[in-house]
Amino acid sequence: MSTSDSTTCPVLQGPENFQIWRLRITAKLRVEQVYGVVSGAELAPSSAAPPPAAAAPLPHQSL
Repeated sequence: MSTSDSTTCPVLQGPENFQIWRLRITAKLRVEQVYGVVSGAELAPSSAAPPPAAAAPLPHQSL
């Protein structure tokens, strides 16, 4: 997820802010491209991130 200040997660405080919270959290999940997984419309990926690629040896390192 993004860490920018403009995309902070809204806080649900109770029934009094539920409607605005629902709109804001739905928008945030869509921006982060995870709404389909959260809503159940898409399957979750099998892993959180692909494995890192093997690093190429530095020129001074022997193989």
